[in-house]
Amino acid sequence: MQKLKETSLLWIQSVIICGVYLLSLGQYYPKVGMDYKYFIPRLIDSHLHYVTNGLSIQWYTPSFGGGLPSYPNPQQIQFSLPQAFTLFMDPWRASLAAICVFIILGNLGAFNLANKRLGLSHHASLVVALFFTLNGFMLQHLGIGHLTFMGYLLLPLAILGLTAKTKLTQNWLLVGWVFAVLLYGGGFYAIVYMVFACLLFFPLAGVFFPGTVQLKNYFRNAFVSSLIALALGASKLYAVLSFLRSFPRAIADEYNTTLVQSLIAIPLQLLGSMVFSFFGLVTGKTHKYAWDLLMTYTGSNLPMWELDVSLSPALFLLILVGMITAFFELRQNKRRLSAHQWWSALVLLAMMVVLVEFITTKGNFYTVLGSLPILRSLHVNPRFTAVLILPLSILAGLSLDGVFNRFFSAPRARNAIWAAIVVFSLAATSIYFLLPLDSLQRRQFSVDGSQSIWSQVRDGERFEVKQILNELNDARVFDQHASTLTPYEVLFGYGMREFAPNLEEGPIDQISDQSFNFNDPTGFVFGEVNQSAPFDRIRITDKDKLEQFARREQPNWIIPIGQQISNGLTLAMVISTILLLLPMNTNLIRSLRSNK
Repeated sequence: MQKLKETSLLWIQSVIICGVYLLSLGQYYPKVGMDYKYFIPRLIDSHLHYVTNGLSIQWYTPSFGGGLPSYPNPQQIQFSLPQAFTLFMDPWRASLAAICVFIILGNLGAFNLANKRLGLSHHASLVVALFFTLNGFMLQHLGIGHLTFMGYLLLPLAILGLTAKTKLTQNWLLVGWVFAVLLYGGGFYAIVYMVFACLLFFPLAGVFFPGTVQLKNYFRNAFVSSLIALALGASKLYAVLSFLRSFPRAIADEYNTTLVQSLIAIPLQLLGSMVFSFFGLVTGKTHKYAWDLLMTYTGSNLPMWELDVSLSPALFLLILVGMITAFFELRQNKRRLSAHQWWSALVLLAMMVVLVEFITTKGNFYTVLGSLPILRSLHVNPRFTAVLILPLSILAGLSLDGVFNRFFSAPRARNAIWAAIVVFSLAATSIYFLLPLDSLQRRQFSVDGSQSIWSQVRDGERFEVKQILNELNDARVFDQHASTLTPYEVLFGYGMREFAPNLEEGPIDQISDQSFNFNDPTGFVFGEVNQSAPFDRIRITDKDKLEQFARREQPNWIIPIGQQISNGLTLAMVISTILLLLPMNTNLIRSLRSNK
């Protein structure tokens, strides 16, 4: 009965957190965050591909930019949970459903990591899960429409697999699939943050939870899991890297601020809206008070959703109590850290230095590492502060356990404290309902049109592309039976600086220079084998391919042998993992519950 009650609290907490997200994301419905105007049209576009071609790779899309690569785009999420849900519901509801699934997995994963791996009490582990899943970083990014960030909630699952001592095959597959889910869900940023967080976790555990994680197991699991992840992601990685050869998107952030200001900015980000926006409202300051403060100390002009990583004030109170308690315990008991803890502390310090350099874009490590492939295409470096969310949540849980062990042993008292922390955290997140997010977060995109388009697709409409239009946003391409010259695609640079199509407004079968008025999309990614180059147009000798492409079919354009091998490797790995898991009679949730 006690076990049932404890499990009930975990699920109650998951439902509460999902409710906060649903209310926050939908508070201006049908107006939603600005960047949903990128993902929702593309969810419809891939849905049209599926209903036209069946379960297959959507190499190219005719809907945007006069014909562009689709699967090779790192932000394309054709093989993702929101896309799967779009088979049964409109893209907005599919996105919300997927967010709830990831929140539940994040809550369960963080709880099990704290409880089963680190040995924290049930209620302290609940609080760890609460702080990890309910924070300003996720509320802001999912609010604006960054669906690719939801995968970061799977971080605790990855660490559970990496720290496993038994059932290794299951855990290797778990980690491999976590990274594959992020990769196919467009989560390149989230993958980098997750790698940082995984590297940070080991020395953190060595200092505060000695003996719980063994270095040999950790790196063995990481090595094997990485091979599995690479095999699962081989197809997508090959396609993306082929695209990025022509459009590498090398971006470097430089913030006009001192190192001291940049260091101060990190705790300010972690306090963020939940502290400073409340302070601004209480003291009669402008609703942009927290945003202005963060811009000043980061030296950026980034929007608030890129700077706010705010955590519940309860987390900081718990950590403060834990620090005071630890100080007096060390003085009273004269405890000394073991050699292992000292070495872990040094590694933790080194990792923190590297992380701080990435957040502030200052320092030698950042100069060297930031120029590496993939990393050099990432920017908005204050986002790296999100790496600290899980470590700080764990430290808060550890502090709460110290309070429990000293003063509160009765389950009823612990239930009351957990409930108080939940209520206090909910009160802190209420700031996201008090601020005018319609302007601060640009809740300007209406999902009404996309819901109508999805219903028409369900009724048999396929929205064949017939013309090129210029001043047309991506959401209107379907009802206009058009492709736009001005797609919302930052892969070509902000302001589309690297996008120079040889197209003009008018019918797609309009002819000039022996070519139709439509891109040959192979030139962007597989140009060599198709004898094409970026912004080449479909030749008049390939009229059948133009007509197929306009009907949303995939013409018989050549796929290079390297891509074919990568596709085969990924398919074989997917089948192998399914065959391996079936005899084990397991799934993700059971793997979580049995992780030891």
